[in-house]
Amino acid sequence: MVAVVADTHTIVWYLRELPRLSEAALAVLDGATAAGDPIYVSSISVVEVAYLVEKYRLPEAAFEQLVEVLSDPGSGLAIAPLDLAIAQTLQRVNL
Repeated sequence: MVAVVADTHTIVWYLRELPRLSEAALAVLDGATAAGDPIYVSSISVVEVAYLVEKYRLPEAAFEQLVEVLSDPGSGLAIAPLDLAIAQTLQRVNL
């Protein structure tokens, strides 16, 4: 299993089929779903999309689509909770 995590913009662009993703990013996301591996979306991304809708930077349909896909166990997307352990782990990630 390959762990794929999509940030907020990536998942919005992917779900809305916007041409802003690089070919490499699109290949990774499509490859994960084709292999049956989940694409993880951080719980904070759901909050961010709601905020962007509230500020009229995204259409409301973007939030509705994200929630619908994350609610469907067969979609290939899974929510990754942002808890204390994950937040602490971020300090050890070298970017």
